Amino acid sequence: HMNLALVYALGGKMPEALAETEKSTKLNPATGSKAYYNLGATLVNSGKASEAADAFKKATEVDPNNADAHYQLGICLMSRAQTTPDGKVIPAPGTVEAFQKYIDLQPSGNFAAVAKDMIATLSTTLETKFKAEKEKPAPKKTTTKSEPASLKRSNAAKKGVAEAFPSKAALKKAADKAAAPKVAAKKPV
Repeated sequence: HMNLALVYALGGKMPEALAETEKSTKLNPATGSKAYYNLGATLVNSGKASEAADAFKKATEVDPNNADAHYQLGICLMSRAQTTPDGKVIPAPGTVEAFQKYIDLQPSGNFAAVAKDMIATLSTTLETKFKAEKEKPAPKKTTTKSEPASLKRSNAAKKGVAEAFPSKAALKKAADKAAAPKVAAKKPV
């Protein structure tokens, strides 16, 4: 039933996938968390993070000590985070808790550093206002040669410089760390 659930999930037949996962869990409760985890991994790998979050949540309910399911749940919930107009990051309910539970269960696990970074990122405020640079007087030209077009800057280019905290580079670095490679499904028993 576990493998049939994955086939249904890949085919976009979510009600059938969930039904087969539930059958698998009822037939063999010891592998229930693994069945939901595998369903979540299949959904993540096929670009269905929202549905995957539900599967990872079920995996953590069946086995609260499944650290990897908590981590993957947190990653899936990251896509639901919102930013208020004043720049405060509002994580989806359960996001920080999922990462914290992973850290509690696996303090030196493969994703512990990333989980800590995600919690830190979710507690930041982003600067969302734009500041215009002060106009500086143009330097006096000392040569009569014409500047190449690529070196000329228009006044419009000098204005509207975005200031953000954390910087784009810092956000990209955190996102790159979090963008875990394809989730590996756990082998059925």
